[in-house]
Formats: sequence, structure tokens, C-alpha cells
Amino acid sequence: MKKISVIGSCVCRDLFMNDEGNFEFHTDIRFSSPISMLAEPVKSIAVSFDHLKNKAMDVNGNWFKKTLINDINKTAFDALKENHGEYLIMDLAEARMNIATITFANTNEKLLVTNSGLFRKHYRYNLSKNIFKNSKIEINKVYALDDSYWMQIIKDYSKKLLEIFKEENIILVKTMPAIYYVNQNGCLEHFSTPSHCSEIFECSILLPKLYDYFIQCCPKAKVIEIPNNFVGDSNHKWKTNPFHYTSTCYSYLLNCVKEIIINEKNNQLNEVFSKYQPILENEFKMASEKTIESFYGNISNQINYKEVIDSVEEFQQLGRKKRMRILHATNKKDFYKHWKEYFKN
Repeated sequence: MKKISVIGSCVCRDLFMNDEGNFEFHTDIRFSSPISMLAEPVKSIAVSFDHLKNKAMDVNGNWFKKTLINDINKTAFDALKENHGEYLIMDLAEARMNIATITFANTNEKLLVTNSGLFRKHYRYNLSKNIFKNSKIEINKVYALDDSYWMQIIKDYSKKLLEIFKEENIILVKTMPAIYYVNQNGCLEHFSTPSHCSEIFECSILLPKLYDYFIQCCPKAKVIEIPNNFVGDSNHKWKTNPFHYTSTCYSYLLNCVKEIIINEKNNQLNEVFSKYQPILENEFKMASEKTIESFYGNISNQINYKEVIDSVEEFQQLGRKKRMRILHATNKKDFYKHWKEYFKN
């Protein structure tokens, strides 16, 4: 059984959902931006489980709370050093999350934390009322940071990781957000909420640069590319999200990891990629075709206004042109509500 650690988004952990016991996990760090992990702690502040007792948050479990504690106390790298696997599975997708700067009124100290959904919930329910009471919080947009800043962050981040893991034992998954997802009916839908659209657009600019920077810093690290046409899954156990893929994509990623760690055949990654690329393309195509079929099926089920107008006895004395004007001037709701008024005019 191979011992591994995980740092990054849910993709790096979810790819093991269908593993058959080949891997043993040691320290799983998620919901933490590299910026926050590298930031200095505030010596006068230390968050513990005692500060996260609100019952409304218990559904998150102790693992989530421990993750948040490591992010706030800046103990993530320490946790890795104390208990880490031989291999590291990582991505840089958590860098997309903004940073919260907390300024403490009494000491004027500043603390940087990852503004994840988990942090926001605990801040609202717990932290703003106890350990962060009377502090000021400011949200910093990471997409406003320039390339030189990010390059230094990735350089420092990779240096920290190389203190713990051998460079050749680091596996970088080039995680990107999916643009489409397969809905409950098997049809293809575009992530269309403003937050998702913004996230996808901003990630498409930021993440490729960060991956390039990391590979420059760790050229011996193994790199797993994600094929085109990968899609999200509305049936994912963590709900619909651009970073929650279909099982086919996770199967591809897991096979890549196995080739690297178990079979020790890094040169086989291209073969795995070539095998799964058409499978993912076919998954995309089938969902697209089902979407088109559903679309035309819905159209065929709509009322044919021409047939309806032609069937109304009072309309028979009207000429075809006037009946067509009525057809184009109405929609289904207005037609049934106002057809007599249209006729009189």
C-alpha cells in the first residue's frame, strides 16, 4: 500500500473514490490558498476546536474544522512534516480563492486567511463573535495580483514542499474548472450562474500561469494533464460545481496516478491520455446529443399556434396574412387570454 498526502482541491482527493485500497492517506490539506499557507501567523491568536463549537457547523465534521484551524494558525506545513506520505498529490486550484485580511483592533496585527466557503460560514457563526471579535475583515481579490507576485508565491510554496517531499515524488494534477456539466437527465448544461461564470473565466487566466511557474520550480515533478471535453457531474456527492467531475475523468486521473506510483511507468501517461481522450469526448458528445433531442422534443410538445388559430371558427373569415400577424403578435399565455380582443381589432 502506497502512502500519499494531498494538498489542493477536492479533485486531488476525489480521484481516489473508486480506488481498491492501493493507497494510504497521510495528511490531507484542502481549502487553503498557497498565499495563506505561506503567511505569517499572529502570535497572540490561536484557533482551536473550542472556538468552533456552534452546532450549526457540526455537519462539517472535525476534518473540516482541522483544515480551517491549520489555515488560520498557519500549521499546514507543520502537519505535513509530522505525518506525510511518500508521494504528494497536488494541484493549485485553491489559489483561485480570495484572501481575507483580518486586522485586530487591540494589536493592529494582520492575519491572512483563505476566504473559502468553510471560513465564511465559521466566521459568520463563530469566529466573528469570539476570537475575531472587534476585528476588521477585508477581502482581497487574488486576480488583481500581478504575475511577479504569483511567481514569488509559487517559488516559496514549492520550496516548502521540497523540504518535505522528494521532487520526483510530487504529482501535479493540472486541475481546471469544467465549463459544462451533465444534469440529472443526462443532458449537457453550461455553468451559467454569475459566480460560476466568473470563477471559470478567472481560473482560465490564472491557473495555467501558476502551473507553468510550479513546473519551472519543480521540473522533476510528475505532471498529469486533463483531457479536453471533461465535464462536471450533477450527481457528484459534493453537488454540482465546476471542480466536481464525472466518474470517467476521475477514472482517468486515478489510472495516471497508478502508472506513476504503482507501475512506475511515467512514460505511459501519454498512452493513458490517448485512451481516455476519446472516451471523454464520447461522453461529451452523448450528453450533447441528448440535449439536442430534449430541446427538439420540447419544441414538438409546444402548441402549434398556426393550427390553433386556424381551428378557431371566428378566425376563418380572416385572411391568412391577418392570422399570421396574430400568430406572431402573441405568445401562448397572451393568446388564450386576449384572443377575442385580437380578433375584434
